[in-house]
Amino acid sequence: MIYRIGIILLVLIYSCGQELKEQPLPQDLITPEKMTEIIIDINLVEAQLTEVQLLQSIIKDSVRSYYSILFGKHQISKIQLEENFDYYVTQATLIDSIYANALAKLTSMEQEMDTVMILDDVITHIPIEQMQDLLSDTSIKALLFNTSLSFPVKHDSVLRYFKTNRFLLDSLAVSYRQFGVSLNFYAGNEKKLEKVLNNMVSKENLQ
Repeated sequence: MIYRIGIILLVLIYSCGQELKEQPLPQDLITPEKMTEIIIDINLVEAQLTEVQLLQSIIKDSVRSYYSILFGKHQISKIQLEENFDYYVTQATLIDSIYANALAKLTSMEQEMDTVMILDDVITHIPIEQMQDLLSDTSIKALLFNTSLSFPVKHDSVLRYFKTNRFLLDSLAVSYRQFGVSLNFYAGNEKKLEKVLNNMVSKENLQ
């Protein structure tokens, strides 16, 4: 994920180095603090889409789905975000601060996600039925059943997806840490994941 951040930051630095025309203050100005959170989520979404090398039609659906969630989460529109980006890239000091804060938080999140790989026996695993329901999410299900993707890509992408969309876990009173440990318990290797997916198919056939 960090390499993707680097690309975006390089583009930003290049843009800030040009003679940019001063942009008017947007009518619906997004605060620097909120813009930082939006940039963090954009990077998480882009990292997810970069790693999910599915069929083109599925990728397009994922883009719409992920960004629809992002806009809803921050209660903004695509036009509002574009207008604010255009404005902030002309404000060198502000945008530098926004991206520095975003990068710091993303790095911290990356380190936090790495700790999920360490099993913690103290944490209670969520029920297998609940795990299967979570993995049946439309946006992640196609990835899991894609035979061209390796197990590490699938596993990491699932973690990133629920890291980005924590509200899916919050609605079930499940912490991200608990989800990560449970994922490792039920589907921590290729054989375990295959068993979970087979159970999901069997459950669907019974419905």
